[in-house]
Amino acid sequence: RLDAVAVAFIILGLGVKAGLVPLHLWLPTAYAAAPTPASAVLGGAMIKVALLGWLRFLPLGTSALPEAGTVIAVLGLISLLYALPIGLLQSDAKALLGYSSISKMGLAVLLLGLMLIEPELAPAGIIALTLFAAHHALVKGGLFLGVGLRQEGERQTWLAVGVLIGLALLALALASAPFSSGAVTKYLMKPVLAAAPWPWLPAALAVAALATTLLMARLLWILILAEPNRQTAEPRGWATLAWGLIILLVLIFPFALGKPSSWPTNSLPVAIGLVLAALVALAAWANPGWLKPLIGLVPAGDLLVLVRPAQALAVRIGAVLYRPLLSVQQQVQQWAVALFERFFGTPAADPERGLRTWPIAGALWIGILILLLSAMLVGSAVLISSR
Repeated sequence: RLDAVAVAFIILGLGVKAGLVPLHLWLPTAYAAAPTPASAVLGGAMIKVALLGWLRFLPLGTSALPEAGTVIAVLGLISLLYALPIGLLQSDAKALLGYSSISKMGLAVLLLGLMLIEPELAPAGIIALTLFAAHHALVKGGLFLGVGLRQEGERQTWLAVGVLIGLALLALALASAPFSSGAVTKYLMKPVLAAAPWPWLPAALAVAALATTLLMARLLWILILAEPNRQTAEPRGWATLAWGLIILLVLIFPFALGKPSSWPTNSLPVAIGLVLAALVALAAWANPGWLKPLIGLVPAGDLLVLVRPAQALAVRIGAVLYRPLLSVQQQVQQWAVALFERFFGTPAADPERGLRTWPIAGALWIGILILLLSAMLVGSAVLISSR
């Protein structure tokens, strides 16, 4: 049976991989810097290693850990809500998708915490998280690949319009819009979320769904306005075909794995989010500069921005304190050198200099080689005589 300390180490160790706040600083910057195929693998598959590890090693359904479960659920809720507003401020599409992954993994960690509080919720929760992992891997991988196709392709073509339509479908699925794979996974999570000891949780989750819809609208806005990378633009027929198969799987998902009762899930938050996104888009079209001061206000690696003022203050304090310490150090060093020269005089010459001359070094090398060969010959003779 795992105790609370072991559970904490499991959560923290795998939380780095999942981008759990405050261990998330690497994730948006890594997604933005990596090549698009690598970002697709990171966001679509590798981040699920943490989720699979939690499902494997946490004592889900076997023992109740209410204290540890509460802490884990709170960390998941913080990650879920914290990443969404910062993602809205990003100007890089892949960094935005990184913050989306942080939020989604926060939702998964919230469910894990609730299952640790109430072990009887584990069967339903494990099924929900398994389908969530499949849904998120397909949708997030498809979004990253679609971003690559959009950024590295031509704009004024029917293929570019098709890429935008495919990205819109994937974005709606990630926002858990009705009749999508995200709606099915949210429906399966309801029994676990309904058992939470916090009556305000449904409202918080509705706000998160609305913010996720705005985040996906922001992603599409970035991609519509972004200029293509002319240096890498090239025909991508096979890549587009493979990407189309991913979209097809995402479209089939809710009808193959979900019940009809799950299809209209999340209708109201997504609808409100779409209306707000349309109003913001109209305002931005009428006045393109009114949102510019907010974009990039908090760059990827957000907490590092908050640390910078404290770091600058620490450097200034260190500089003020270091000057007298440096003066004392120099005085002590001069005193030690003077004391050494007084008692010991001029240091002796290098005793190894004679050994490093070519005649002596060569003679020593030949002598050592002769000793080694002699030892090998004696050893061989002894081995033959023993046989």
